[in-house]
Amino acid sequence: MLLVLSAWPNENRQTLGGDASLSQIPDSADLRTKYWDTFLETGSRAATDQTIYDSNAWGHWQISRLNQAGSVYTIISPAKGDQWPVHAQGSWIIKRAGNTGSWEQAKIFLRSDPELYIRLYPHGNRTHLDVLAYGAVLYHQVIIPLSFRQVLTRPLADIIKMTADIVDWSVFSPNITLYRDLRDFADKIRQELPGLRYAEDGALDEDGKAVFIDSLLEQPAAAGLNCSGFLKWIVDGMLYPINGSYLSIETLKTRMITYRGSSFTESWEELFDPFFGLDWCRALASAAWSTVYNRQPAAPTAHDVAEPGFALMLTANGALPGKVNYSNFPAPQDNTGVHLSGLKAYLFLLASREPGTMYFAQFNARDTKDLVLRRYFHVAAFLPYFDDQGIFRVAVFESAAETSLAAVLGNPRYEFVNLIRMPILHRFQPPRLP
Repeated sequence: MLLVLSAWPNENRQTLGGDASLSQIPDSADLRTKYWDTFLETGSRAATDQTIYDSNAWGHWQISRLNQAGSVYTIISPAKGDQWPVHAQGSWIIKRAGNTGSWEQAKIFLRSDPELYIRLYPHGNRTHLDVLAYGAVLYHQVIIPLSFRQVLTRPLADIIKMTADIVDWSVFSPNITLYRDLRDFADKIRQELPGLRYAEDGALDEDGKAVFIDSLLEQPAAAGLNCSGFLKWIVDGMLYPINGSYLSIETLKTRMITYRGSSFTESWEELFDPFFGLDWCRALASAAWSTVYNRQPAAPTAHDVAEPGFALMLTANGALPGKVNYSNFPAPQDNTGVHLSGLKAYLFLLASREPGTMYFAQFNARDTKDLVLRRYFHVAAFLPYFDDQGIFRVAVFESAAETSLAAVLGNPRYEFVNLIRMPILHRFQPPRLP
């Protein structure tokens, strides 16, 4: 048995590039038909592991049968260079119960990413389809009017065609040229980072002077930027080539009480300023969009991301009855955003549907120690894109540094994150620290 299969289905697999659009995805329908009797229909009679190799018009394939944890897996994977990764684009993994031989499910990888795939399940004389991306169930129980056995020998193109009225398959076929400007903009920010440093409550005012946001007093030597000051620095860098000036901190600090909060939070505005990060980013977005398009500022919430994403997520515990290992996922909430656990999937959808857009993020959580008050205590910039190999990535910039999405997702302080759309411009002339 090949090493590449030895740890299935729990192995750690790396995302690979060089994938095709779904219309050109490698397909194994003829091989699944050819080896139906010897690999797929064997069921509980498949007592030993086996691997063979074959070819079709799409290229070379590895066809393996693996017994593990009481189940029988048939894995049909196209070659990727001189390897046959289990999660290569176009791979099928078909699962049967080892004791009864009954069909359980099939998994098809839409890209060479272990977290982008569809699941097929038997459902009477029909088949159900789920579409998953980074733990999120984008579509659930989409009906295919064929039996599970029939689906197992059909081309993926047929499955896509039969579900095209429900599933937006285009999100899995990104045009990587549309992300070139965003990638270039991320590089421009990176080039300027060596000249920056972090300072608590630090920002540059409309004259380029390093001050404290709260008091507007000038910073001492070794001045720097905090998370809010850093996002202002990014926006100043975009707008300066247009209007020749930097934004006013006093204006950005204006509280937008009529657009968020409640009678309960009003009494805490002066003491805790719980909505500072949200108000600050909305003000930055309003200034950016109105300047770029030379028009009057829209309502502060006009650029918030509020689209529904998905209702289910993969979970290790607490699976819903009849829904495999899925759990309910909350819809994005006004002034609160999306739960952190679904952030990567949400950014994937946004990047696929809105190529070239940057997002300012406001991280928030409820303070449950002294009072139940939601506070926005950190902000960052997200630039989600597909690289020149078609791999989904997110550039993360915060507090005068580049970090990572993994670092964000691993921070126990964060609960929800509100996202605000931001433009990007070719010219970028940010102010210099004194």
